[in-house]
Amino acid sequence: MPGDTRTCENCGFESRSGLRFCPNCGASLNKVQSQTETRNPYRILQISNDAEAEVISAAYRSLAKKYHPDQNKSFQAETRMRDLNWAYDLLSDSIRRKAWDMEASNRNRREGQDGTFRQQASRQSRHSAQTPDPKPKEHERQKKESNGFNILALLFILVFLAFVCANSQSDRQTSSSPASNWVAPTSTLIPTSVPTARPTSSPFVSYKDPACLSAFAVTQTYVGRVICVYGVVDKVNQTPEYSTIIRLRNSGAGQNEILFLSQSWVWPDLKRGDCIQASGRVFLTASYMYISLQDLYLSNSC
Repeated sequence: MPGDTRTCENCGFESRSGLRFCPNCGASLNKVQSQTETRNPYRILQISNDAEAEVISAAYRSLAKKYHPDQNKSFQAETRMRDLNWAYDLLSDSIRRKAWDMEASNRNRREGQDGTFRQQASRQSRHSAQTPDPKPKEHERQKKESNGFNILALLFILVFLAFVCANSQSDRQTSSSPASNWVAPTSTLIPTSVPTARPTSSPFVSYKDPACLSAFAVTQTYVGRVICVYGVVDKVNQTPEYSTIIRLRNSGAGQNEILFLSQSWVWPDLKRGDCIQASGRVFLTASYMYISLQDLYLSNSC
């Protein structure tokens, strides 16, 4: 019936539209789940709903490494790995992902309408259950007066504490040496999802290290080696699993895409168009070649 969640056991497509056959592969939608059992692929991979393909792939590899049954012996590892595979397969297919997003949007809209109707019905039932009292009760008047007094007392205490703190700070400033001229350091906000952070400003180099290679000159012969690479930043992403994902600009047709992945560092001041020199170990996947960052510098020579 409409509203029930049906899942295709062949390709994993989910529907609450009353369909009995999968629009992707034609298989029967014969597995019915309750509304609370609906899985969210974005929540499973711990990414945002607008995440791009490289972010999805990076998040999947990190979580799969963590929950693979060969590495994780907990009883939940197999179930978690099955959910990760389902979420990655769904989001990697643009057609299935678009269909899932549309279905999720319709489901959220229906749930919001149901919640509004329930709230209206609850307010009406409470209103009908109350009987009007023509005369205010004495204890209600006393309660209002007591609340007003408590608010005034709280405001007085807050003003007093602010005055005491201001005087205390003034005393500390006057007692310190006038020659010190201490200035409070500034700070740059770092996303809370990043476990640790590198200094907010990378060192700047005004030359190109002769040992550095162009990012698109890196071939499979460098896989497993730590090398120095330079190039122009095309895109910078930050994810919960990887602090920074840097994609370099493709300088020609038919060349492989090069990504720099940083497990625990973040550069908030890094932006598109920056010239960088970086070092790290080269790895190769079925989709692209990436470099696990060990160090990175801003440069003016690319």
